[in-house]
Amino acid sequence: MNSEEATQKRRAQRRLNCQHYLWRETLNFLISPNISIGPTPRVADVGTGTGIWLLDLAKNLPSSAQLEGFDISSTGYPPKEWLPSNVELRLWNVFDEPPEHMHEKYDVVHLRLFLVVVDDNDPSTILRHCLKILKPGGFLQWEEYDLHARTVVTSGSSVPKEHTQRLADFVKRDIHKWVGALPETFASYGLINTSVLRLNENLASSRMFMDVELVLAEEFAANTLDTRGPPGSGDEVRKLAKAVYAEAQQGATIRHILQVVTGRKYLAETEAQNS
Repeated sequence: MNSEEATQKRRAQRRLNCQHYLWRETLNFLISPNISIGPTPRVADVGTGTGIWLLDLAKNLPSSAQLEGFDISSTGYPPKEWLPSNVELRLWNVFDEPPEHMHEKYDVVHLRLFLVVVDDNDPSTILRHCLKILKPGGFLQWEEYDLHARTVVTSGSSVPKEHTQRLADFVKRDIHKWVGALPETFASYGLINTSVLRLNENLASSRMFMDVELVLAEEFAANTLDTRGPPGSGDEVRKLAKAVYAEAQQGATIRHILQVVTGRKYLAETEAQNS
């Protein structure tokens, strides 16, 4: 990893940690109140990043809970010697078939913010693999921004917002329509008791969300557009992010919709009677 890649990785890790606390403050939960868990749940966090969600969850569950995080890289993980005894952080790419020892192992599977990694507007590979590791009767919780429902707001009518609107419109593309369709997708894969929660962040927090989004925009420019996008598109997004930041300082921002979809893996009646 060269110095530029290392710098980007550090910024991404800081962004993930900040983002977690903003989401927690807005949702006011880690595991949805629509999910019921026993005293010794086994929980998987897929795309765990720095492990921040699991580490926060560990403080809110008994030590008998088994908490496991998975990502394609361990560079954001704390040393294992510093982890609570019931937390493990491992390597697994959710686009790969889960190994057999993970099959039907977890009571809860959690995902957050896969927007930039879902290809062709189709989350089915991710969903299929997560269902393989979920126990019958277990719960799936998937959290995303609904980019198509965002709005630009300003603190006054004279505040400029042209570039902020451009950024909001830039991400309102067909490739992200799968987020709004997640409840129907859950049902098509046999998940039951599906629930959907959609919340705006507190207006006072929207500037903080905006700062996080601008870091994410720069990550997207470096990791995707510079390598796979049209020539110059990465520089265009970085230039736009700077202009949006200038407008944010004057009172323009994007209001976000945080969407949480939960569903339960079907539990056959005979199994339910024996559980």
